[in-house]
Amino acid sequence: MSTPSSPLRTRLTHFGFTLVCVWVAMVLYASMRGAVGLLTLHHYEPLVWGEIRSMTVYLWTPLLPLTPLIFWFASRFPIEQNQLSISLLRHAAMLCVFALLHGYGSALLYYYIGDVSDDMRDYVPWQHAGHFLFTHNNVFLVDALIYSVLVASQNLSYFQQRVQQHELDAVRLQAQLVEAKLHALQMQINPHFLFNTLNSLHVLIKKQDHAQAQHMLNRLSDFLRLTLMLGNQQWISLQQELDLCQHYLAIEQVRFGERLQVSTQVDSVCLSQQIPALLLQPLIENAIKHGLATKLKTCHLTISAHATDNGLMLQITDDGSGCHTPPVFGVGLRNVQQRLATLYGPHQQFTFASSVGHGTTVTLNLGTQHAHPDR
Repeated sequence: MSTPSSPLRTRLTHFGFTLVCVWVAMVLYASMRGAVGLLTLHHYEPLVWGEIRSMTVYLWTPLLPLTPLIFWFASRFPIEQNQLSISLLRHAAMLCVFALLHGYGSALLYYYIGDVSDDMRDYVPWQHAGHFLFTHNNVFLVDALIYSVLVASQNLSYFQQRVQQHELDAVRLQAQLVEAKLHALQMQINPHFLFNTLNSLHVLIKKQDHAQAQHMLNRLSDFLRLTLMLGNQQWISLQQELDLCQHYLAIEQVRFGERLQVSTQVDSVCLSQQIPALLLQPLIENAIKHGLATKLKTCHLTISAHATDNGLMLQITDDGSGCHTPPVFGVGLRNVQQRLATLYGPHQQFTFASSVGHGTTVTLNLGTQHAHPDR
Protein backbone atom coordinates (compact mmCIF):
# COMPACT_ATOMS: atom_id res chain seq x y z
CA MET A 1 0.00 0.00 0.00
CA SER A 2 1.36 3.43 -0.95
CA THR A 3 1.85 6.08 1.69
CA PRO A 4 1.72 9.87 1.39
CA SER A 5 5.53 9.95 1.42
CA SER A 6 5.81 7.61 -1.58
CA PRO A 7 5.82 10.41 -4.25
CA LEU A 8 8.47 12.32 -2.27
CA ARG A 9 10.56 9.17 -1.87
CA THR A 10 10.27 8.52 -5.60
CA ARG A 11 11.35 12.05 -6.45
CA LEU A 12 14.33 11.89 -4.09
CA THR A 13 15.37 8.55 -5.56
CA HIS A 14 15.07 9.97 -9.08
CA PHE A 15 17.05 13.04 -8.03
CA GLY A 16 19.83 10.99 -6.44
CA PHE A 17 20.02 8.62 -9.41
CA THR A 18 20.28 11.57 -11.79
CA LEU A 19 23.16 13.15 -9.88
CA VAL A 20 25.02 9.84 -9.75
CA CYS A 21 24.54 9.38 -13.50
CA VAL A 22 25.88 12.88 -14.18
CA TRP A 23 28.96 12.22 -12.02
CA VAL A 24 29.58 8.85 -13.68
CA ALA A 25 29.31 10.52 -17.09
CA MET A 26 31.92 13.08 -16.03
CA VAL A 27 34.25 10.34 -14.81
CA LEU A 28 33.86 8.42 -18.06
CA TYR A 29 34.46 11.60 -20.06
CA ALA A 30 37.66 12.37 -18.14
CA SER A 31 38.84 8.77 -18.42
CA MET A 32 38.15 8.58 -22.17
CA ARG A 33 39.91 11.91 -22.76
CA GLY A 34 42.93 10.61 -20.84
CA ALA A 35 42.91 7.37 -22.84
CA VAL A 36 42.70 9.24 -26.14
CA GLY A 37 45.60 11.49 -25.07
CA LEU A 38 47.77 8.47 -24.29
CA LEU A 39 47.00 6.92 -27.66
CA THR A 40 47.41 10.01 -29.82
CA LEU A 41 49.87 12.37 -28.13
CA HIS A 42 53.61 11.96 -27.47
CA HIS A 43 54.92 12.57 -23.96
CA TYR A 44 51.35 12.93 -22.67
CA GLU A 45 50.97 12.90 -18.90
CA PRO A 46 47.39 11.94 -17.98
CA LEU A 47 45.87 13.87 -15.11
CA VAL A 48 42.68 11.83 -14.88
CA TRP A 49 42.26 12.01 -11.13
CA GLY A 50 42.86 15.74 -11.15
CA GLU A 51 40.23 16.23 -13.84
CA ILE A 52 37.77 14.03 -11.97
CA ARG A 53 38.39 16.07 -8.83
CA SER A 54 37.95 19.36 -10.68
CA MET A 55 34.77 18.20 -12.42
CA THR A 56 33.37 16.89 -9.15
CA VAL A 57 34.12 20.05 -7.17
CA TYR A 58 33.51 22.76 -9.78
CA LEU A 59 30.88 21.21 -12.08
CA TRP A 60 29.05 18.42 -10.24
CA THR A 61 28.78 20.01 -6.77
CA PRO A 62 26.80 23.08 -7.96
CA LEU A 63 24.26 20.71 -9.49
CA LEU A 64 23.20 19.57 -6.00
CA PRO A 65 21.03 22.63 -5.25
CA LEU A 66 20.08 23.25 -8.90
CA THR A 67 18.73 19.85 -10.02
CA PRO A 68 15.64 20.02 -7.74
CA LEU A 69 14.88 23.38 -9.38
CA ILE A 70 14.72 21.66 -12.77
CA PHE A 71 12.44 18.92 -11.44
CA TRP A 72 10.16 21.51 -9.88
CA PHE A 73 10.01 23.64 -13.02
CA ALA A 74 9.42 20.64 -15.29
CA SER A 75 6.58 19.39 -13.10
CA ARG A 76 5.13 22.90 -12.70
CA PHE A 77 5.28 23.65 -16.43
CA PRO A 78 5.01 20.39 -18.39
CA ILE A 79 5.28 20.49 -22.17
CA GLU A 80 1.74 20.69 -23.51
CA GLN A 81 1.01 19.68 -27.08
CA ASN A 82 -1.53 22.46 -27.58
CA GLN A 83 0.99 25.05 -26.32
CA LEU A 84 4.19 23.59 -27.72
CA SER A 85 5.86 26.88 -28.77
CA ILE A 86 5.17 28.57 -25.44
CA SER A 87 6.38 25.49 -23.54
CA LEU A 88 9.63 25.29 -25.50
CA LEU A 89 10.32 29.03 -25.10
CA ARG A 90 9.64 28.79 -21.38
CA HIS A 91 12.06 25.89 -20.98
CA ALA A 92 14.68 27.58 -23.18
CA ALA A 93 14.57 30.58 -20.84
CA MET A 94 14.80 28.28 -17.83
CA LEU A 95 17.80 26.52 -19.40
CA CYS A 96 19.62 29.85 -19.68
CA VAL A 97 18.84 30.64 -16.03
CA PHE A 98 20.00 27.18 -14.99
CA ALA A 99 23.24 27.41 -17.00
CA LEU A 100 24.02 30.88 -15.63
CA LEU A 101 23.45 29.76 -12.05
CA HIS A 102 25.52 26.64 -12.63
CA GLY A 103 28.33 28.60 -14.28
CA TYR A 104 28.36 31.23 -11.54
CA GLY A 105 28.29 28.54 -8.82
CA SER A 106 31.27 26.82 -10.44
CA ALA A 107 33.03 30.18 -10.73
CA LEU A 108 32.53 30.96 -7.04
CA LEU A 109 33.96 27.59 -6.00
CA TYR A 110 36.92 28.05 -8.33
CA TYR A 111 37.49 31.64 -7.19
CA TYR A 112 37.55 30.81 -3.47
CA ILE A 113 38.95 27.28 -3.23
CA GLY A 114 40.46 26.58 -6.65
CA ASP A 115 44.05 26.69 -7.80
CA VAL A 116 43.70 29.91 -9.78
CA SER A 117 46.53 30.40 -12.29
CA ASP A 118 48.63 33.56 -12.18
CA ASP A 119 47.15 35.01 -15.36
CA MET A 120 43.61 34.69 -13.92
CA ARG A 121 44.12 36.04 -10.39
CA ASP A 122 42.73 39.44 -11.31
CA TYR A 123 39.48 37.91 -12.66
CA VAL A 124 36.26 38.49 -10.74
CA PRO A 125 33.80 35.55 -10.30
CA TRP A 126 31.53 36.46 -13.20
CA GLN A 127 34.52 36.38 -15.55
CA HIS A 128 35.33 32.88 -14.35
CA ALA A 129 31.68 32.02 -15.03
CA GLY A 130 32.07 32.97 -18.68
CA HIS A 131 35.20 30.84 -18.82
CA PHE A 132 33.34 27.81 -17.45
CA LEU A 133 30.26 28.31 -19.63
CA PHE A 134 31.70 28.94 -23.07
CA THR A 135 35.38 28.10 -23.27
CA HIS A 136 37.38 25.05 -22.23
CA ASN A 137 34.78 23.36 -19.99
CA ASN A 138 31.79 24.33 -22.18
CA VAL A 139 29.38 23.98 -19.28
CA PHE A 140 26.51 25.46 -21.28
CA LEU A 141 26.40 22.50 -23.68
CA VAL A 142 26.67 20.08 -20.77
CA ASP A 143 23.85 21.90 -19.00
CA ALA A 144 21.72 21.83 -22.15
CA LEU A 145 22.16 18.07 -22.35
CA ILE A 146 21.45 17.55 -18.64
CA TYR A 147 18.44 19.87 -18.69
CA SER A 148 16.95 18.21 -21.77
CA VAL A 149 17.33 14.73 -20.30
CA LEU A 150 15.80 15.74 -16.96
CA VAL A 151 12.88 17.59 -18.55
CA ALA A 152 12.23 14.74 -20.99
CA SER A 153 12.29 12.25 -18.12
CA GLN A 154 9.90 14.36 -16.05
CA ASN A 155 7.53 14.85 -18.99
CA LEU A 156 7.52 11.15 -19.81
CA SER A 157 6.46 10.50 -16.22
CA TYR A 158 3.86 13.26 -16.52
CA PHE A 159 2.44 11.87 -19.77
CA GLN A 160 2.37 8.36 -18.33
CA GLN A 161 0.40 9.61 -15.33
CA ARG A 162 -2.02 11.44 -17.62
CA VAL A 163 -2.54 8.33 -19.75
CA GLN A 164 -3.14 6.23 -16.65
CA GLN A 165 -5.55 8.85 -15.31
CA HIS A 166 -7.43 8.95 -18.62
CA GLU A 167 -7.67 5.16 -18.63
CA LEU A 168 -8.87 5.19 -15.02
CA ASP A 169 -11.43 7.89 -15.82
CA ALA A 170 -12.62 5.91 -18.84
CA VAL A 171 -13.00 2.72 -16.79
CA ARG A 172 -14.79 4.63 -14.03
CA LEU A 173 -17.10 6.30 -16.55
CA GLN A 174 -17.82 2.97 -18.23
CA ALA A 175 -18.65 1.41 -14.86
CA GLN A 176 -20.96 4.31 -14.06
CA LEU A 177 -22.69 3.98 -17.43
CA VAL A 178 -23.09 0.22 -16.95
CA GLU A 179 -24.46 0.70 -13.46
CA ALA A 180 -26.90 3.37 -14.64
CA LYS A 181 -28.05 1.19 -17.51
CA LEU A 182 -28.49 -1.86 -15.29
CA HIS A 183 -30.35 0.17 -12.70
CA ALA A 184 -32.71 1.47 -15.39
CA LEU A 185 -33.28 -2.06 -16.68
CA GLN A 186 -33.90 -3.44 -13.21
CA MET A 187 -36.36 -0.67 -12.43
CA GLN A 188 -38.40 -1.74 -15.47
CA ILE A 189 -39.17 -5.06 -13.76
CA ASN A 190 -41.03 -3.82 -10.71
CA PRO A 191 -43.65 -1.63 -12.48
CA HIS A 192 -44.21 -4.33 -15.11
CA PHE A 193 -44.76 -7.04 -12.51
CA LEU A 194 -46.74 -4.74 -10.22
CA PHE A 195 -49.16 -3.83 -13.00
CA ASN A 196 -49.97 -7.51 -13.67
CA THR A 197 -50.41 -8.30 -9.98
CA LEU A 198 -52.68 -5.32 -9.35
CA ASN A 199 -54.74 -6.37 -12.34
CA SER A 200 -55.17 -9.84 -10.79
CA LEU A 201 -56.12 -8.23 -7.48
CA HIS A 202 -58.73 -6.18 -9.29
CA VAL A 203 -60.22 -9.35 -10.73
CA LEU A 204 -60.33 -11.07 -7.30
CA ILE A 205 -61.96 -8.06 -5.65
CA LYS A 206 -64.46 -7.82 -8.46
CA LYS A 207 -65.33 -11.49 -7.82
CA GLN A 208 -65.59 -10.61 -4.12
CA ASP A 209 -62.99 -13.27 -3.30
CA HIS A 210 -61.66 -11.23 -0.41
CA ALA A 211 -59.74 -14.07 1.25
CA GLN A 212 -57.69 -14.75 -1.87
CA ALA A 213 -57.24 -11.04 -2.45
CA GLN A 214 -55.90 -10.61 1.10
CA HIS A 215 -53.60 -13.60 0.63
CA MET A 216 -52.28 -12.16 -2.62
CA LEU A 217 -51.69 -8.77 -0.99
CA ASN A 218 -49.67 -10.43 1.76
CA ARG A 219 -47.57 -12.28 -0.79
CA LEU A 220 -47.12 -9.10 -2.81
CA SER A 221 -46.00 -7.29 0.33
CA ASP A 222 -43.39 -9.97 1.05
CA PHE A 223 -42.11 -9.89 -2.52
CA LEU A 224 -41.83 -6.09 -2.65
CA ARG A 225 -40.16 -6.02 0.75
CA LEU A 226 -37.45 -8.39 -0.49
CA THR A 227 -36.94 -6.48 -3.73
CA LEU A 228 -36.71 -3.18 -1.86
CA MET A 229 -34.11 -4.71 0.45
CA LEU A 230 -31.99 -5.34 -2.64
CA GLY A 231 -31.79 -1.60 -3.30
CA ASN A 232 -29.35 -1.03 -6.16
CA GLN A 233 -27.69 -4.40 -5.64
CA GLN A 234 -27.15 -5.95 -9.03
CA TRP A 235 -25.79 -9.33 -7.94
CA ILE A 236 -27.30 -11.87 -5.54
CA SER A 237 -26.82 -15.58 -4.97
CA LEU A 238 -28.90 -18.09 -6.85
CA GLN A 239 -30.45 -19.11 -3.52
CA GLN A 240 -31.67 -15.53 -2.95
CA GLU A 241 -33.03 -15.37 -6.49
CA LEU A 242 -34.93 -18.62 -6.00
CA ASP A 243 -36.39 -17.29 -2.73
CA LEU A 244 -37.65 -14.22 -4.59
CA CYS A 245 -39.13 -16.44 -7.28
CA GLN A 246 -40.95 -18.51 -4.65
CA HIS A 247 -42.65 -15.38 -3.34
CA TYR A 248 -43.63 -14.42 -6.87
CA LEU A 249 -44.92 -17.94 -7.62
CA ALA A 250 -46.94 -17.89 -4.41
CA ILE A 251 -48.75 -14.83 -5.78
CA GLU A 252 -49.42 -16.57 -9.11
CA GLN A 253 -50.61 -19.75 -7.38
CA VAL A 254 -53.24 -17.67 -5.59
CA ARG A 255 -54.36 -16.58 -9.03
CA PHE A 256 -54.28 -19.94 -10.82
CA GLY A 257 -54.63 -22.40 -7.95
CA GLU A 258 -53.86 -26.04 -8.78
CA ARG A 259 -53.56 -25.27 -12.48
CA LEU A 260 -49.99 -24.13 -11.78
CA GLN A 261 -47.59 -26.88 -10.69
CA VAL A 262 -44.01 -25.85 -9.95
CA SER A 263 -40.92 -27.98 -9.49
CA THR A 264 -37.23 -27.12 -9.08
CA GLN A 265 -34.15 -29.06 -10.12
CA VAL A 266 -31.14 -27.20 -8.79
CA ASP A 267 -27.64 -28.49 -8.12
CA SER A 268 -26.72 -27.60 -4.55
CA VAL A 269 -23.26 -26.42 -5.67
CA CYS A 270 -24.93 -23.67 -7.72
CA LEU A 271 -26.88 -22.07 -4.88
CA SER A 272 -24.03 -19.81 -3.78
CA GLN A 273 -23.15 -18.64 -7.29
CA GLN A 274 -23.77 -14.95 -8.00
CA ILE A 275 -26.24 -14.03 -10.73
CA PRO A 276 -27.93 -10.74 -11.74
CA ALA A 277 -30.76 -9.88 -9.34
CA LEU A 278 -34.32 -10.52 -10.59
CA LEU A 279 -33.04 -12.47 -13.59
CA LEU A 280 -35.43 -15.45 -13.39
CA GLN A 281 -38.62 -13.66 -12.34
CA PRO A 282 -39.32 -12.11 -15.80
CA LEU A 283 -38.76 -15.53 -17.42
CA ILE A 284 -41.17 -17.22 -15.01
CA GLU A 285 -43.68 -14.43 -15.54
CA ASN A 286 -43.40 -14.86 -19.30
CA ALA A 287 -43.91 -18.64 -19.01
CA ILE A 288 -47.05 -18.18 -16.91
CA LYS A 289 -48.46 -15.37 -19.04
CA HIS A 290 -47.98 -17.06 -22.43
CA GLY A 291 -48.06 -20.70 -21.38
CA LEU A 292 -50.54 -21.20 -18.57
CA ALA A 293 -52.87 -18.25 -19.14
CA THR A 294 -54.03 -19.59 -22.51
CA LYS A 295 -54.15 -23.26 -21.43
CA LEU A 296 -57.17 -24.62 -19.56
CA LYS A 297 -55.42 -27.74 -18.26
CA THR A 298 -52.77 -27.99 -15.57
CA CYS A 299 -49.46 -26.44 -16.55
CA HIS A 300 -46.14 -27.67 -15.19
CA LEU A 301 -43.35 -25.18 -14.69
CA THR A 302 -39.80 -26.39 -14.02
CA ILE A 303 -36.92 -24.24 -12.77
CA SER A 304 -33.52 -25.88 -13.15
CA ALA A 305 -29.94 -24.85 -12.53
CA HIS A 306 -26.86 -26.92 -13.28
CA ALA A 307 -23.14 -26.29 -13.18
CA THR A 308 -21.31 -26.53 -16.51
CA ASP A 309 -17.68 -26.50 -17.54
CA ASN A 310 -18.00 -22.84 -18.51
CA GLY A 311 -20.19 -21.61 -15.65
CA LEU A 312 -23.90 -21.98 -14.95
CA MET A 313 -26.92 -23.13 -16.97
CA LEU A 314 -30.38 -21.88 -15.96
CA GLN A 315 -33.57 -23.18 -17.55
CA ILE A 316 -37.25 -22.25 -17.29
CA THR A 317 -39.46 -24.91 -18.91
CA ASP A 318 -43.23 -25.04 -19.21
CA ASP A 319 -45.62 -27.39 -21.02
CA GLY A 320 -48.03 -24.61 -21.86
CA SER A 321 -49.44 -23.50 -25.20
CA GLY A 322 -46.12 -22.74 -26.91
CA CYS A 323 -45.85 -20.93 -30.22
CA HIS A 324 -44.78 -21.55 -33.83
CA THR A 325 -41.96 -19.06 -34.02
CA PRO A 326 -40.15 -17.00 -31.43
CA PRO A 327 -42.54 -14.16 -30.55
CA VAL A 328 -41.67 -10.51 -30.49
CA PHE A 329 -40.08 -10.23 -27.07
CA GLY A 330 -41.81 -8.02 -24.55
CA VAL A 331 -40.36 -5.98 -21.71
CA GLY A 332 -39.41 -9.00 -19.58
CA LEU A 333 -37.42 -10.99 -22.15
CA ARG A 334 -35.83 -7.90 -23.71
CA ASN A 335 -34.79 -6.84 -20.23
CA VAL A 336 -33.10 -10.18 -19.57
CA GLN A 337 -31.29 -10.12 -22.92
CA GLN A 338 -29.99 -6.58 -22.45
CA ARG A 339 -28.80 -7.19 -18.90
CA LEU A 340 -26.97 -10.37 -19.89
CA ALA A 341 -25.35 -8.66 -22.88
CA THR A 342 -24.23 -5.77 -20.68
CA LEU A 343 -22.91 -7.88 -17.82
CA TYR A 344 -21.46 -10.92 -19.57
CA GLY A 345 -20.76 -9.75 -23.12
CA PRO A 346 -19.81 -12.77 -25.23
CA HIS A 347 -19.65 -15.05 -22.18
CA GLN A 348 -23.38 -15.77 -22.22
CA GLN A 349 -26.02 -17.42 -24.39
CA PHE A 350 -29.77 -16.81 -24.41
CA THR A 351 -31.82 -19.54 -26.12
CA PHE A 352 -35.60 -19.48 -26.70
CA ALA A 353 -37.23 -22.70 -27.97
CA SER A 354 -40.97 -23.21 -28.31
CA SER A 355 -43.38 -25.63 -29.98
CA VAL A 356 -47.15 -25.32 -30.32
CA GLY A 357 -48.89 -27.55 -27.80
CA HIS A 358 -45.64 -28.66 -26.17
CA GLY A 359 -44.53 -25.57 -24.32
CA THR A 360 -41.48 -23.35 -24.17
CA THR A 361 -37.95 -23.61 -22.82
CA VAL A 362 -35.71 -20.64 -22.13
CA THR A 363 -32.07 -21.50 -21.49
CA LEU A 364 -29.41 -19.19 -20.09
CA ASN A 365 -25.77 -20.23 -20.25
CA LEU A 366 -23.77 -17.86 -18.06
CA GLY A 367 -20.00 -17.87 -18.27
CA THR A 368 -17.74 -17.33 -15.29
CA GLN A 369 -16.22 -14.14 -16.76
CA HIS A 370 -18.77 -11.50 -15.91
CA ALA A 371 -18.25 -7.85 -15.12
CA HIS A 372 -19.54 -6.65 -11.76
CA PRO A 373 -20.23 -2.93 -12.01
CA ASP A 374 -19.71 -2.54 -8.28
CA ARG A 375 -16.23 -4.13 -8.26
